[in-house]
Amino acid sequence: MCNGKIVVTGTVNGNTNSSEFFADVAKVEGEIVSTGTVKIGAGSVIIGNISASSAVIAGAVKGDIDVQGPVVVDTSAVIMGNIKSRTGRYRCSWTFRGEINMSRILLKLSGEALAGDKHHGFDEATVIEVAKQVKQIVDKGTQVGIVIGGGNFWRGRTSETIDRTKADQIGMLATVMNCIYVSEIFRYVGMKTAVLTPFECGNMTKLFSKDRANKYFAHDMVVFFAGGTGHPYFSTDTATVLRAIEIEADGIYLAKAIDGVYDSDPKTNPAAKKYDELSIEEVVEKKLAVVDLTASIMCLENKMPMYVFGLNEENSIVNALTGKFNGTKVTV
Repeated sequence: MCNGKIVVTGTVNGNTNSSEFFADVAKVEGEIVSTGTVKIGAGSVIIGNISASSAVIAGAVKGDIDVQGPVVVDTSAVIMGNIKSRTGRYRCSWTFRGEINMSRILLKLSGEALAGDKHHGFDEATVIEVAKQVKQIVDKGTQVGIVIGGGNFWRGRTSETIDRTKADQIGMLATVMNCIYVSEIFRYVGMKTAVLTPFECGNMTKLFSKDRANKYFAHDMVVFFAGGTGHPYFSTDTATVLRAIEIEADGIYLAKAIDGVYDSDPKTNPAAKKYDELSIEEVVEKKLAVVDLTASIMCLENKMPMYVFGLNEENSIVNALTGKFNGTKVTV
């Protein structure tokens, strides 16, 4: 192993192991291992796997990239292999054939989407399909936390006859019912699960703490975060972002009844334009209904990216996490 930095400008055949590695218009055939950063410059070609603490890719890589920290992929990059990283920043217009595997994600499921065509309660076939997709993600080593909205039972903000605090509390309980039900379906398809709430629910759930959530993740369990924040006036959007930040998720995946973010409501405007990618600043400035304003500001301040896609599309959850994303990416 080289304890210093290796800079390659020509052709190398063989494996390298160093504290840092930089390929500058180079061709390398062999495995690259680094305890620090690997940088593959534009015009470089790597045929072999890359393992490092972080990576910046602007050239071509034919092999898998396994990075403990962040990986940045530039627009000039061509990657034929799988990417596994703790965090990633992927600029659009680069060529990719493979899978992107994140270490930990927060998946937000729409309550209405889980109701399917029934529009209320649960459509069990839909929930089983969701569970089977999540199992594929978990089996590949990604830790999954889940928040579920309560809209298939109750939307407190539409009530005009009862106290807002009580209406929001009913909404919190709706999310608890959803999480308990979906958790059991997940167990049915072969996963281990736990349901955490910010308030006591007898012996039906466990009280949330970051330490408890991390313990469950370490035991390969899917962790459901039910009950919102435990306080009125905060939506499940805010609870989703809050939990994602607390558990240090790599990103938030929002599975909705529509397939992305639009400049207006596609249900009422057939000419609504769908965004492939936009920044969280644009979401706030244009008042786009990705998540509510409180949640958007939290994402902005804590650099938490979001990926918005349609739950009802075939294999949508797996596709969103394996390089076949067809929704809207909200960058930070």
